[in-house]
Amino acid sequence: MSEIDLLGIPSRRRLGRMLELCRGFAGINRLQRVHRKRFRGLIQSPARDGFIRKLMDHECGREFRAALEEWMGKPPALSSPAGAYSRHESPTRRCSVVINTVDRGNDLRLTLEAMRKSWDADQDELIVVLGPTGDDSEEVIHRSTLPCRLIHCAERNLAISRNLGWQAANGRHVAFIDDDASPAEGWLDSLLEPLEHDSQTGVSAGFVLDGEGRRFLNQYVVADRLGGATWFEDAPAARAKIEELGSNRAFLTATGCNMAFRRSVLDQIGGFDPFYRYFLEETDAVLRALSEGFRCVAAPSSRVFHRLGGNLARNPTFELENRTVVIRSQIHYIGKFGKSAFSPAEIESCLWQRALLDLEKIAWDCVPTGHPVDLQVRYLQAIAGEFRLDSSLKTSSVSAHSPITISAN
Repeated sequence: MSEIDLLGIPSRRRLGRMLELCRGFAGINRLQRVHRKRFRGLIQSPARDGFIRKLMDHECGREFRAALEEWMGKPPALSSPAGAYSRHESPTRRCSVVINTVDRGNDLRLTLEAMRKSWDADQDELIVVLGPTGDDSEEVIHRSTLPCRLIHCAERNLAISRNLGWQAANGRHVAFIDDDASPAEGWLDSLLEPLEHDSQTGVSAGFVLDGEGRRFLNQYVVADRLGGATWFEDAPAARAKIEELGSNRAFLTATGCNMAFRRSVLDQIGGFDPFYRYFLEETDAVLRALSEGFRCVAAPSSRVFHRLGGNLARNPTFELENRTVVIRSQIHYIGKFGKSAFSPAEIESCLWQRALLDLEKIAWDCVPTGHPVDLQVRYLQAIAGEFRLDSSLKTSSVSAHSPITISAN
């Protein structure tokens, strides 16, 4: 098997023939959906093992395998987030709602308009944390009639942005909603109900629907210590999955689009780990809250409509650093939590599945520009480099206490 056939997923020649049969943007989109569904089916089937072995025989594959074995032989990294924060003043509000945003001005405008309809400024406050945006997001915030505080975050790092938000909060609880999500009626009251009625509940997990409210994207979400997650339509099914996998491996979690923490819990766990630029930062925080003896409780009546704006995982990009964001987060997460609960073979299988999905996505994203093999090779080499680093020695380039600027809108 040649390098082109192995890493060019799908191979360029076969892709060209398929595209000839599917002219036009809509046709290509349909073709992508069909092909990617078949590809996911392949790598989740027993045939995946043979495919992985062939990739292991490739030069980059061998490099990846050696680095992976070295990394798995090191002890788990269980370090706490850098710059744990604590504040002793009494909160003056029921809840601080935090929106973290960058380069989504139009989505943010829709979210603020939807929140304004039922906002109660007497008991809750709104904090918008704005990253280094290149659009009109700041103008959108200042034009909004919704009272809020604006905080500037110097980095495109979601964990740091979340930290800046909750650290500035004056509420007993801190709720997070995405900048591309609109709350349904009663969203916040329902989300805070588990926190208000049980002192051992540290995290409340709301539900997420698509932008039109036609179908659920998340309900009862069960995560594992490998960075995977599955959602279920009812609580008994979620509990059954946790019992099947074992409570040392799986747990109920929250999604960053609709979740709330007790403020004192965020103080106790030190907030979000700033290593996560994107992906798994909320799952990491929930798991650490659970390890402190708190509970994560679902809030089925709390619902938001998620429009799914662009991000580092969804947008096509040819920058290697952006390509590795998701798997770097997963490697870091498994280094902290997965090594004590899963065997090396299970960890290897999980990471290869993620790598293969990313290689396939690179191939599709490169369709309009040229052959994907070079970027795929560099992607594998970058992952190998990540494994060679001891994750316990990794630190974020930006502290959780980056200087902030706060202004009132």
